[in-house]
Amino acid sequence: MNFEPQTLFPPFEFHLANPRKAYHRWIRDQYGSRVVTTSEHINLGLADPDDLFRAWRALRPRAWAFLALSAASPFLAGEATGWHSTRWHRFPGTPPAVPLLADHAAFRAWVRARLRDGVMRSRRHLWIAVRPNGPHTPDRLDRLELRICDQVPDIAITVGLTVLAECQVHLALRDPACDPLASRDATQALRLAAANQQAVARHSLLARVRHWPGGREVRARDAIAVMIEESRPVAQALGSAVWLRPLERVLDRGNDAMRWLCAYRRGRSIRTILAEAGEGMEEDEVRSIRDFQKQLRTQRVDAVNSAM
Repeated sequence: MNFEPQTLFPPFEFHLANPRKAYHRWIRDQYGSRVVTTSEHINLGLADPDDLFRAWRALRPRAWAFLALSAASPFLAGEATGWHSTRWHRFPGTPPAVPLLADHAAFRAWVRARLRDGVMRSRRHLWIAVRPNGPHTPDRLDRLELRICDQVPDIAITVGLTVLAECQVHLALRDPACDPLASRDATQALRLAAANQQAVARHSLLARVRHWPGGREVRARDAIAVMIEESRPVAQALGSAVWLRPLERVLDRGNDAMRWLCAYRRGRSIRTILAEAGEGMEEDEVRSIRDFQKQLRTQRVDAVNSAM
């Protein structure tokens, strides 16, 4: 199904909470409503600058997997857009090209240069899938921020995504081969990262993505299953393996976008689908909390048994 751009992405109004703030006015005028989204940001604390930048470089070619698991924005303005994550497809990633930076000093110098040339209008105007962040970026950094996920109302899935990200960081810090900067394929890593993000924004778990390193084509669902299995020993060592199970359920049953689009193809209206999703959110939250508590109890029992 084809849509005319002006029909699919109408110019929604953008109301500023603080019209006197010049930066906010600039964002409105530059990007319009494309920046008005709801998403899930996952922050992983990393105090050591070298570890932080190694983890950042390693996670950039893998960030697409987190969008594929969380995609939940297939509709806009009463239409099915053709994208599982319309949010990420429309969101104005900026700056358009962010290199693989070697260390904190290189990052600080690069951000300051972008502020001087006007590409970045604020020290936090770095809107990409994953970025270093801290209380006073780019000078004081203390965490890795994964920004690509659509909103996830299920607490267990949110924890699962966080555990998967944490395990990928641990693996990256153990294995220098995970760092694109250490390979001959650094340029390929960034090119594949961008292409894979758009592929899963359109088809999420059903997308065909290209694996880095090497560029081998694979189905997103299969690649994520391998990623989970690679992460399992680390998660077990951290006492967090139980939290990978909700992600395996997403692989089996599909994410929100896939389930909603399935209902849409069966003839249900978008209004009905979203109304039912909204009505069920409170019930789902109660269930998620109950499951979360159950998982915690299971985790404590496993920890006790391991210690005996």
